[in-house]
Amino acid sequence: MQKFIHQEPDKLLHQETDNTYHQLSIENLSQLFNKACLDAIHWWIHREYKYHISFTHSKNDLQSSFLQFTKDYSVFTRIESNKRLEILNKLQNADFIKNISIDGSELDLDSYLHLTETSYEREKDGMLIRSYHLSMLTKFATLINPEEFTMLDTNAVTSLGRILEAYDFDFSKSQLKKDYSYFKTGFDHYSEIVKQYRYYTDLTSHYNYLKDNFKEYPISETAFQNRVLDKFLWHMHNEKVFDDPSNIEL
Repeated sequence: MQKFIHQEPDKLLHQETDNTYHQLSIENLSQLFNKACLDAIHWWIHREYKYHISFTHSKNDLQSSFLQFTKDYSVFTRIESNKRLEILNKLQNADFIKNISIDGSELDLDSYLHLTETSYEREKDGMLIRSYHLSMLTKFATLINPEEFTMLDTNAVTSLGRILEAYDFDFSKSQLKKDYSYFKTGFDHYSEIVKQYRYYTDLTSHYNYLKDNFKEYPISETAFQNRVLDKFLWHMHNEKVFDDPSNIEL
């Protein structure tokens, strides 16, 4: 159940601990959303489309593209290149790219998580430490099929958790960062929340600008929306929108 569902959607509200409310400037959030739109255009043209094509069409240079992707997106940062390629091979053997491309809406991304396992022996006690790389998996999937997937990382989880909390959605913050299906459900709620606000209409004009002026970098409007909303979460975290201990309404 969302708070303040009958309020005007273009008002940014701030709930204090004593249950009083203070309207904040909608201009600040609108500017952040505009930045997110511009970022989505910039990164689709300069990076994301390149990886989208490399992962879905250019099979010959898949390994080199994957290694570069892990550097550009800061995943697998402490893992040797040969181990990264082992994980890529496991994903390929499981038809990951094909399945993500064809039927992303019905795909359980979490079911591939075990294929990303890495391990090391801890020096102080010799204990074997295992890790699973969900953030990498979601970023890889998003670049393959941006219409159905979005990127899970610390910034997105933090911002999303605060927004869902403010709107009285019952989501576990710890679960958001380790279960993609759970995270995606929360992201879909967040998408519907943002669509209520006046500044969301800016997305269409930005999409039309991209579509009309950069035809060599095609993207669907749904995929563009997902990329914008992902970057909006990043900007809200980066600009410390949630630093105030109170909940925040978009």
